[in-house]
Amino acid sequence: NGETFRYLMVAQENDARNIEALRSKYESMNLVIYAFVQDADIATKSVKAEIVKIILNDKKGTVLATQ
Repeated sequence: NGETFRYLMVAQENDARNIEALRSKYESMNLVIYAFVQDADIATKSVKAEIVKIILNDKKGTVLATQ
């Protein structure tokens, strides 16, 4: 389901502007991805997972966006 999370949708324009301001100043942000692991293959060293939630935080831990 990675295609669903290809773009992080931001509800408020002000939040999008804040994220862009941080990005343009090369400020660090953390992207936390929650996923449900469905399968692990030791032979190919791969994991099949379904993304459940994505959270974008600034360096102070403030939530900037979630999906």
